[in-house]
Amino acid sequence: ANGNEIILEKTPFYSEKGGQSSDKGTLHVLEKEFIVSDVRMSGESIIHVIKDKVDEEIVGLVATAKADRTRRLDIIRNHSATHLMHQALIDVLGSHIQQQGSFVGADYLRFDFNHFEKVSEADIKKIESLVNNKIYEAIEVQTNEISIEEAQSNDKIKMFFGDKYGSRVRAVTMDPAFSVELCGGTHVPNTAHIGQFIITSESSVASGVRRIEAITGRKVSEYISDLNNKIISAEDKKLSLLKNIKSLEKEITRLKSQDIAGGFDDYLTNAEMISGIRIVSEIIDTPDMDTFKDMASDFRDKIGTKGIALFAKTDGGKVQLVCVVTDDLKGKYPAGKLVGLAAKYLGGGGGGKPHLATAGGRDVPKLNELLKNEFVRIIKEL
Repeated sequence: ANGNEIILEKTPFYSEKGGQSSDKGTLHVLEKEFIVSDVRMSGESIIHVIKDKVDEEIVGLVATAKADRTRRLDIIRNHSATHLMHQALIDVLGSHIQQQGSFVGADYLRFDFNHFEKVSEADIKKIESLVNNKIYEAIEVQTNEISIEEAQSNDKIKMFFGDKYGSRVRAVTMDPAFSVELCGGTHVPNTAHIGQFIITSESSVASGVRRIEAITGRKVSEYISDLNNKIISAEDKKLSLLKNIKSLEKEITRLKSQDIAGGFDDYLTNAEMISGIRIVSEIIDTPDMDTFKDMASDFRDKIGTKGIALFAKTDGGKVQLVCVVTDDLKGKYPAGKLVGLAAKYLGGGGGGKPHLATAGGRDVPKLNELLKNEFVRIIKEL
């Protein structure tokens, strides 16, 4: 490292190894630029794969290689975070955790491990917290070459069954008490360079094998920004849906009102006549109390004179009542008194103005008797 700045290793391009993506970049020969799309190892040689056809005139000439530095830094942040996450998984889920595969790219990291059940949200948060705490501790990352015998005798060093190791191996240490792992890949010089770590998904890839995907560094900022945009978009969509719902509710109320109003003539035809007074008692279905009262008031206007009406609606195991009386009768038969007596019959109470009043009751089974006989009796006895 040069101060706090991460610099690339001496080898301009790093080939794919141990799950880490190979570098990309450019080769420059005789003022010509060639884009390197992949890097592969062949024995001890590094093969650079380029897209364009190479002219014979440049074969054998020395080329200047420039790796994509930004991409390399993204990759090494993810690689170092993978080591920290591996140990965090063991600490949170148990010592049975073993790596079953991994991928370290510039955009994200992927880690497969053996586990018998879905990792809970609470454990996901614990794993994230452990990794981020190690990042915030700004631990110097140490890489040391040791003999394979020394590595095998140290039970703190993670070695992977099936991997081929030579006589000398490279141990990457991020806090000797936390993460020591054999690895030939590139890493940050200090865990603080990882920036931040977020797990983006957890899933099953095979029986007894789970997969975690995560991001670090610059991608975290992009991820948070994208989440904020999605939240804003979801809020806008929610507001639009609520607006549509309210519009539909208003339309439903309007249609119901029209339907109820269309039955006004039937109510008058079926009204009971007592001493020249038309008495109406009906159940009507309205979405809310305001509409309920408005419909009763409209019916009162339609009667004009010599009319009394009691309307009822059931709502949540209760009865709502509204009573209207035409102006010529409200002195002798005030709506407030009539509806109060009606509500009392249902185990409730209420009242209001002489021309329009509301009340409520709890005894729903007695509603039919109230509308059929009892309301007329109340009027007669008043």
